[in-house]
Amino acid sequence: MATDTFAFVLNPFHYAGDLPIELSPGVYLHHATNAQKEIIERFREELGLIGKSMILSFEPILDESDRDRLLQARTTFWVINFSGDSQPIWELSHAAQLTDSELEVAAIFPPESSFRPREINQWRVFYFCSERWGRYNAQPLDYSDVILAGWLAGKLREFGLVDKNENSKRAVVRAFDDFVSLSREHRSGHLALLGHFALIEALVTHDPAKSGMSLTHQLRTKMPLLMRRFARPLLVSEYFDLGDVRKAWELLYDVRSRYAHGEEPDFEKASKNKGVKELRDPRSVFRFVRESLKRLIVLALEEPQLIYDLKSC
Repeated sequence: MATDTFAFVLNPFHYAGDLPIELSPGVYLHHATNAQKEIIERFREELGLIGKSMILSFEPILDESDRDRLLQARTTFWVINFSGDSQPIWELSHAAQLTDSELEVAAIFPPESSFRPREINQWRVFYFCSERWGRYNAQPLDYSDVILAGWLAGKLREFGLVDKNENSKRAVVRAFDDFVSLSREHRSGHLALLGHFALIEALVTHDPAKSGMSLTHQLRTKMPLLMRRFARPLLVSEYFDLGDVRKAWELLYDVRSRYAHGEEPDFEKASKNKGVKELRDPRSVFRFVRESLKRLIVLALEEPQLIYDLKSC
């Protein structure tokens, strides 16, 4: 199928396999052509200062040994080529947020002769470039992520069409839609952390007033069980200075509660002294909670009734 529309992908992917990569029938991930690069360059100029960010200005570093070499001007950009409706492309990019690749679409450009307007994800461009300022390492692209993103997008479309009485699937869609909203903006800081925590709670916890089981107790007992079912393992020891999953969630909820009540968790004191030093720092906490939420939503798409039933336990 011929393609005449393209989406500009922000990620500085490095991929050694054959191109193009078929994401779905008639939809291909590829390097930008010269004509597409000209459109991208004009788009960068319109962005002003953010368009001159290092992540968009220089070729990504493939190897740490190259870090001290003279940086080369960015000439390789990634695009998604397709025809027709752009909604499936946005859906694919949203679903990809649940994978390690987190494919980011900045804008969609119809043929220049077309009367259709460009579609620009302006806030995501701003936050992506701001968060990666000064960090221009190439991002490995795992082909399995591409396959997973396509499956997730299809599953989400399926869940979105279910009858209103199918509460388990509708709950997953609501959580995913909120996750996408959170992912459009900052992916750091205590407000983003509270938002991600709220979605985990929405998926797996019930009102403690109904059972007398605190949210801390629910999370530290349910999340370790669910983590064993994650298709992509998530190891506490890779993020924190402890290996006990239950203890980790207990401390994580303490961090969440302190932020929610206008306090600051103490990352200098050990937990025995009412601190959370074992969690290292706020960035490690957020990274772990976000990855937990991503894997939890994927599991909920695979086993929605399990998650829904566990919520009431």
